[in-house]
Amino acid sequence: MNHFCAKIRYKLGVWAYRIILGKTVGGLPRSSVRSIDEVAYLDWVRCRLKGDVLIYGPSIQEYHLPKTYPGWFRKSKAFEGKKIFHLANVVAGPHTGLVWVPGEGILEESVGSLKRMMGWGSVLWESLVPPRPFQTKHPILPCTPTGYFHWMFEVLPNTIQALDYFPDALLLLPHDRPRYIDQSLHASLPEERVRILESNHPLAVERLVLPQVQVYSGFVDRRDIELLRERVLGKVEDSCRGERIYVSRKGARARPLGGTEEAEEYMRSKGFQVLCLEDLDFLDQVRVFSAAETIFAPHGAGLSNIVWCAEGTTVLEIFPRKYINDCYARLAVTLKLRYSYLVADADGTEWGRMPISELKSFVGSLPS
Repeated sequence: MNHFCAKIRYKLGVWAYRIILGKTVGGLPRSSVRSIDEVAYLDWVRCRLKGDVLIYGPSIQEYHLPKTYPGWFRKSKAFEGKKIFHLANVVAGPHTGLVWVPGEGILEESVGSLKRMMGWGSVLWESLVPPRPFQTKHPILPCTPTGYFHWMFEVLPNTIQALDYFPDALLLLPHDRPRYIDQSLHASLPEERVRILESNHPLAVERLVLPQVQVYSGFVDRRDIELLRERVLGKVEDSCRGERIYVSRKGARARPLGGTEEAEEYMRSKGFQVLCLEDLDFLDQVRVFSAAETIFAPHGAGLSNIVWCAEGTTVLEIFPRKYINDCYARLAVTLKLRYSYLVADADGTEWGRMPISELKSFVGSLPS
């Protein structure tokens, strides 16, 4: 009886979704999200696919983490190859990067995977907004204005690579976007390639360039890491290494840790520069991290900037109790940084409290 009731509830839910939201959203996942490679034989895909460029093929990358690290720190990843698709007569959303064909389906490569599309990112709403026709001789390249980590390691490398093949493309972005979007584009691209098309509505375009978003967030292909360092590090002046940096998350809403002020006061007393990265321009963040000798930080997007660090830089990441994400550990070992981590102390809250005693012990172990 319980199984029967569960099936009826599920079918009623699908029916209600389709009545209220339409086929595109209500039909997920089976009928409305399609991979270009998988369904290129269908007429509605074949007539729109004008070609593709293989940026690089598949690879297996290993992360040589210390054996003492726990098993949930993943030590290898099989990466798919990366393509750039040249499409005709499709719709693109400036807020989400979603690309779709009205009445047919969403192109999975524009968001990475069904898991990401359904589980996080809130991208499906934009497919319900009526598109506006837009005509230009230039191809359109959607640049999803995501959070800092995903922008740095997914959207920005894809944009650089796409513009290498389609240098006249216009970058589709919404009017309201974080300042690091424009600053990082100007830092990593020739000035003549940063041509932004602003729109707050989905656009129906004649030509579109679609770089393939990787399926698994949090794994960064070392070829993308090398590309970012190659394009950006030369834009900052060489500085003498030696700074000790503590990245503050005092104003962050996500995953707050107790004892933050006490930890920051202690770090200042030990000669650390306490920085709120939100106050710094993009190239200033690059400059700070490239010159740093030691970096301490609670887990957060600011640690994305270790991509600019020199080999051998010491990095200490402080995890909340119920959120241990190994993405920066893999990034650190790829760059040959000296990575360690601590976990917040239990204090009866969900995220925990700064592990002050362990933090002091780690500071005491640093070379004077």
